[in-house]
Amino acid sequence: MGRLLEELRGLRVKDLLIAYPAAALVLFLFYRSPWVLFPALPAVFPCARMLQQERQEAERRKLLYQFRDLLFSLFGSFATGRQMTEALREAEANLSLIYGETEPIRRELALMLRQLREQQSREEDVWEDFGERSGLEDVADFAEMFRICRQSGGDLERVIHRGASVLMDKISIYREIQSLTVQKRWESRVLVCIPLLVLALLQFTAPDYMSVMYGTLPGRLLMSLAFAAITGAYLWCRRINRMEV
Repeated sequence: MGRLLEELRGLRVKDLLIAYPAAALVLFLFYRSPWVLFPALPAVFPCARMLQQERQEAERRKLLYQFRDLLFSLFGSFATGRQMTEALREAEANLSLIYGETEPIRRELALMLRQLREQQSREEDVWEDFGERSGLEDVADFAEMFRICRQSGGDLERVIHRGASVLMDKISIYREIQSLTVQKRWESRVLVCIPLLVLALLQFTAPDYMSVMYGTLPGRLLMSLAFAAITGAYLWCRRINRMEV
């Protein structure tokens, strides 16, 4: 129960305002009754969570691409003999020429530098905090490598260069997979939307023809089965399309 309340507190009002009309419209297409406005309320929260997850995944992908540029900037700074704090300051200046203040990497760099300057945090702890906050495995791995190098006196410049190269290969593979599967993703979305469009068209052009599906018990059962099948197909397609490299 506590976990559910925590998830609900994390939902944005904007997501809830988008999810409720969408859920109510879909339920109305299948049941054609104003009473679906009440059953649509419980459906708001899973719909809003899906919107939140998609937004967070897009944010993580963006941060991953920007983290690659951060590594290249750090590599250039370490090649000239800079320390980590100085390298992060130079990275903030360099990336400000590419990304706006609202971009994820700019916000993260500002927070890391504030932790180093105001809270006097250790560099290793700042990187580990960044890894946990971002939810990116690559950032967490780099934070761990940085800690090991600081403790053992390893070649940090070489580690950064190797990490940037591996990350570049990973991003290239991910983008290639995305380009190869983009058609299938759109096809799955279209196949899910077609039944909804057909229902809306029939209700608008031939309401008497569809009345048997809404005014009888067998018709309502069939519409419920259709609703469950389409919902299951959408969730299945959504799960298939979520790829990790």
